[in-house]
Amino acid sequence: ASFCGQYPEVKPQVRISSSRTVAAQILEGAVDIGLVGAIWNERGLEWTTLCIDTLVLAVPALHPLAEAASVKVADLLELPFINREPGSGTRRVVAQLLEQQGLRESNLREVAQLGSNEAVREAVKAGMGVAILSSRSVDQELRCGTLAAVTLNDPAAQRPIFLLQRKNRELPPVASAFVEHLRTAADQE
Repeated sequence: ASFCGQYPEVKPQVRISSSRTVAAQILEGAVDIGLVGAIWNERGLEWTTLCIDTLVLAVPALHPLAEAASVKVADLLELPFINREPGSGTRRVVAQLLEQQGLRESNLREVAQLGSNEAVREAVKAGMGVAILSSRSVDQELRCGTLAAVTLNDPAAQRPIFLLQRKNRELPPVASAFVEHLRTAADQE
């Protein structure tokens, strides 16, 4: 909104996809830039850390863990878990968190795979299960009291959010202005 306020003639087009899909769209030239939560081994792409994100365990507001100070990654295996779709950066980070504890993603009691953080968040609110999500994506629900966020007792729950673009390709002026706007906003956090 602040970018559009600065540049009222710009009408942004935003696509929400998995990190892997975003990378493919940039390589194909379908989009100029992307924001992703995981690095994929894609040649021809430039990954720049924009900011640091914290992952939390999102639980329904009345869940027994809602008042917990923190939870161990291994404890996730005992809970009905809502996961993102394959190719999602969040899903990749969840798999890495488990692997660092000697566990596998297949050990989760997965009750659903959903294609967006919004869908996962709504499923958690409905009581379908719990999920690992960006603290940013549940901020509004935490303030309204419709979800609770439990800290993951693992330093790897901090992850970079990457700005992604093609290597050796100059961005169009509007995209360049938006990237600068994003960097300024990230620096102010």
